Amino acid sequence: MVKFGDFQLANGRVFRGGEAVRLTPKERSLLLHLVEAAGSLVSPDDLLERVWPGEAVGITSLSRCVSTLRRKLGGEVLETHYGRGYRLALPVRPVSESVQRGPSTEVSQLLAQARSLTGLRDQRLAIRAAEHAVELDPTCGGGWALIAEIGVWQAIDRRLRPRAAAESVRRAAARALAIDPADATALGARGWCATAIEGHPAGLADCARAVELEPANWLLRLWYGWCLATLGRPGEGASEAAAGVSLNPFAPAARALLGYLLFCSGRPGEARDAMAEGVEYLHGHPLSLGVTSLVKSWHGEHQDAVRSARRACDEAIHSPTARLFLVGALASAGRIEEARREMSAASDLEDLPAPPSLLAPVVLALEGPKSALAALAEAEIEGCPYRGIVRDDPRLAALQTLVPSIVAEAAARR
Repeated sequence: MVKFGDFQLANGRVFRGGEAVRLTPKERSLLLHLVEAAGSLVSPDDLLERVWPGEAVGITSLSRCVSTLRRKLGGEVLETHYGRGYRLALPVRPVSESVQRGPSTEVSQLLAQARSLTGLRDQRLAIRAAEHAVELDPTCGGGWALIAEIGVWQAIDRRLRPRAAAESVRRAAARALAIDPADATALGARGWCATAIEGHPAGLADCARAVELEPANWLLRLWYGWCLATLGRPGEGASEAAAGVSLNPFAPAARALLGYLLFCSGRPGEARDAMAEGVEYLHGHPLSLGVTSLVKSWHGEHQDAVRSARRACDEAIHSPTARLFLVGALASAGRIEEARREMSAASDLEDLPAPPSLLAPVVLALEGPKSALAALAEAEIEGCPYRGIVRDDPRLAALQTLVPSIVAEAAARR
């Protein structure tokens, strides 16, 4: 039994993230032969003979089957070499015996439910569904990897304190990797937490390995780009975020990270272009609108910046992070009293407080460097995953060298 990319082939069935992929018998047979070739080119004649033995069919039937299979698996899985044949574009690797049988129908349904719930404001329902799946089948590596993935989102979205989220991700990733040491999602989640939350550069190797295993996975590209930026390489991080956007133009997190890292890399014009394209794809997602507001403020387009930030707040009324973008836009426009009122409103929201790293440039505009330094120090102490990517924010450039001493003083007081 084998894996290729984030697909698992078990007992003649194909799974992706624990969910069965429905294939016709011909599609399944075609895929099996390409998997057996393990990346080698297979000629059209060979495939016709194997998939349609004794049948009077021609190249049109093969082309149609390849087209529907590519649509179900994703365009990056199969390569066409015109006039020569087809090959599987993803590396093939064996899977440990404990996961060869594939998840049961009930477990697959629970994992599908968990994935559908991951994008909600509160991911606890997604976690419960995934945890139920691994209770039913503790050897389901895809379930443990999904728990790790959701844990990363909980840290990013401030549903859990960063270090608590990192511990949860670490435990789930360890279970997934004990089942399949080459589980790319588990590797990426573990590496992201180690680097973005705990500040360990060694975590970057996990993220790099994850991308190597599944280069067409937009989420792994996002995590890798985030970690590169955390380690002071925002330009490389932007390149990985751009790769994530090209793989999934509808992923707001990848688009927002791309825009922000371009901004931090001294490329605000490119950032504005990237976010303008994002609005076209995402139709008002608060994260995209928030970064759009930031970039517009930097360009002096204050009216448009405030308008984008207000739309972000309307789309995410309970999000203190969305409210911060509005406060920042108002402060940049010189509307300080309005900004203070919105800042007060943000503190009354029910969620965890906004990430202190993102708070820092806002309080710098409203209250001065002392408050901004306190926010940056708090970010270091709590392990805020945003603290690495804001180090190159041009609004905070004059303060960053002072942060280590402030952190040391705060730690001593505690």
